[in-house]
Amino acid sequence: MYRPRWVGRGVVYSQENAITAAGFDWLHMRLPGMTNKDHQFIDVFELARTGQQVEGGRPLAGLPRLATMLAGPSQDLQFQYRGYLDAHRRSAGTLRIAAQVPLRCDRCGGTLVLPVAIHGSFYFVNGEAELARIPVDDSDNEPLLGSRRFDLDELIEDELILACPISPRHPDCEPDDPPVERPGAIAAEAASEAEPEPRRAPFAALAGFKPRRH
Repeated sequence: MYRPRWVGRGVVYSQENAITAAGFDWLHMRLPGMTNKDHQFIDVFELARTGQQVEGGRPLAGLPRLATMLAGPSQDLQFQYRGYLDAHRRSAGTLRIAAQVPLRCDRCGGTLVLPVAIHGSFYFVNGEAELARIPVDDSDNEPLLGSRRFDLDELIEDELILACPISPRHPDCEPDDPPVERPGAIAAEAASEAEPEPRRAPFAALAGFKPRRH
């Protein structure tokens, strides 16, 4: 069962408890029509301000886009998200994920279990216009659109999908079989290589022609 824990100030809050202790409201429990098993929403700004973290487990099959890639039963993934204020005083967070993802090998068709260990860093902005102004660079910290109802499951799913290879293959799988050739063609090719055609003089063919009479 998916039971994230909020850890901070020596107190561990489980999902069953009211997450409003000391006036905090870090977890928005659900959207209309959603259960706790569907998605979990966090307040990234409050987690960053207070330096708290959330951790727990999640069934891989409960992530709908990733579930279509799975080749069989899977263990629960484990995650840990920690909020903080970065050097620029921006709301930020780190996300760690550990999972064993069963994929289908493109060569043999068998199950390939991919061990995944992810450590990502992010910082959050308040609006889409601000996000669009940020230049694309190779920084380790990725900008994201922040929210007080941020979908943590969707971020976890994105990171796992990006970690999976486009064409999963066992490292010891044999390469694809070469095209099959007919035995007769192989024998003829071998004979032609073993007995090369004798070299003919350039004007030998002219000897067979008789001169024309006018």
